[in-house]
Amino acid sequence: MYWTIGRRKESIILTPFIFISESMPEEKRINTNNNVELQISYLTDTIVYILKYYAEQEGMPSNVADEVAYDATRSFLNFFRRKRKEGKPAGRSFEAIAKDAVLLAARRKGIPIRNHKAVFRLLKVVGEEVPYSPLPYIDWLSYKLGISDKTKEKAKEIAETYKVKTLRRPAPRVIAASAIYVACLLTGERKTQGEIAHIAQCTEVSIRNNYQEMAKKLGIPLNDLKVY
Repeated sequence: MYWTIGRRKESIILTPFIFISESMPEEKRINTNNNVELQISYLTDTIVYILKYYAEQEGMPSNVADEVAYDATRSFLNFFRRKRKEGKPAGRSFEAIAKDAVLLAARRKGIPIRNHKAVFRLLKVVGEEVPYSPLPYIDWLSYKLGISDKTKEKAKEIAETYKVKTLRRPAPRVIAASAIYVACLLTGERKTQGEIAHIAQCTEVSIRNNYQEMAKKLGIPLNDLKVY
């Protein structure tokens, strides 16, 4: 399999149990079954580079793509280690698993994704979890919306307090979007429900329904605030 990114080219062959790189020095190909971790270590930088490329293809800025790529590489390698331990082939293409790993890492950082099926497919194999928390979403949405640190921290405070005071379990991105909207109303930063919903990949109706309940639960008076 040949993956080409820009001017860099690395030829990688994936067997059911091990990694072998055609660019690997001959002495490192000897006794491959006993040197799997050595080979993985040799290829890690290349895998990170490739996964960063996929992250950037998802629209992530370079600095965020770097963080996502390193987290994705961990899940990616865990997948193959688990398959090797079970004595089973990967069952899917190298590229498909790499892209799933990027989506899983993005989801952990609170970056909204559309293909949740891919994430849960990988989670099932590697046995990892995605914590139920709106806080990573608040960090990402605040970055994308360009809101102040004051408003971001207010949104986190609202979201955390709301989680304690309610038994409802809306999607974390909906809680985050609603908390950011309420925080913007309180700090005077003008962000519409439509702007926030677009970045959070949820509906304006979801934000409208949740922010009103959120304000009620937390005793935040909305009558005196200008709603956008």
